[in-house]
Amino acid sequence: MLQRIQSIFILISALAMLVACFFPIWIRIEGDVQTSLSALCWLEERVVEGKVVETVQAKSTIYLMVIGIGSALFALYIIFAYQNRTRQMFLVVVNSLLIMTFGGVATYHTYQYDNGSYAIGFFAVIIALIANQTARIFISRDEKMVRSADRLR
Repeated sequence: MLQRIQSIFILISALAMLVACFFPIWIRIEGDVQTSLSALCWLEERVVEGKVVETVQAKSTIYLMVIGIGSALFALYIIFAYQNRTRQMFLVVVNSLLIMTFGGVATYHTYQYDNGSYAIGFFAVIIALIANQTARIFISRDEKMVRSADRLR
């Protein structure tokens, strides 16, 4: 059923992954050079008086975008897989692996530099993972409740 609480947590997970895809994950400002990581690219720019003067270096990280949007779409598919709770639990675990892959690759990229701060995109990944695991807990509770009701019949 779509109105179950785990559907809300899976939807939160999907929305958080979309936020992680479209907002910066990590930012570092050192002198007049600003370095940032997003799901689309790794940018190193020279900034003067708040305006970007030149792009020093840019690398594509489109694979982060593919993993993030794939995870969000997969979460939306999981919401509609409510007929088979065991399969839904398995799919939630697979989605957790996708989210951890996104977070792991993003963290790997940020460890190349010392001073930096994680931005909203990184925290959205953590929220997505927590929401996904909470949904798994509620799905397993539903499965236990159905099994105990079957035993009583």
